[in-house]
Amino acid sequence: MLSAVQGANSANVSIDDRAYGEAAEPSCTADLGADKAVFTYSDAEDGTFTDTVPSTVGTWYVKVTIAETDNYAGCEAVASFKITPFDKSALKAAIEEAGKFMETIDEDHKDVVEKLQKAIDTAKAAYDDDNKTEAEIADAVKAQNDDVEAAKQAFYVVESGADGTYTKESGKDT
Repeated sequence: MLSAVQGANSANVSIDDRAYGEAAEPSCTADLGADKAVFTYSDAEDGTFTDTVPSTVGTWYVKVTIAETDNYAGCEAVASFKITPFDKSALKAAIEEAGKFMETIDEDHKDVVEKLQKAIDTAKAAYDDDNKTEAEIADAVKAQNDDVEAAKQAFYVVESGADGTYTKESGKDT
């Protein structure tokens, strides 16, 4: 009588770091049963793993599990990965530009200052939120730039010189 011997098994899991909003794509290699791999996720290496794919900025862990069969042993492997925020340098520059312009507006134009301050506050909130997609950051940059341009038009200013200062355009009344 022959008896079946269960094969030993081992697995490896890998996943690349990714920016917020990008899809997680773990991969698995195993001696046996890689096609039956199940991926789960946790916020701690020894934490509770679930099938919920992480979607917020931080360090995460993916575990691959290959269930035992009559033919091979089950196995698990864990790897860490990071979800990072998108580059926000363009948004930071737009906020700084708006602040620089706002400093040139005199007290007689408080309405322009108030509108611009609200726009800056909205842009800063987007900048401070690491869980913004690339599209959301791009939208925030565009909105900030549009608000500054509208304020410039309302205040009749033009950029002057390489130093980026602003002056009131002559010949127009406010």
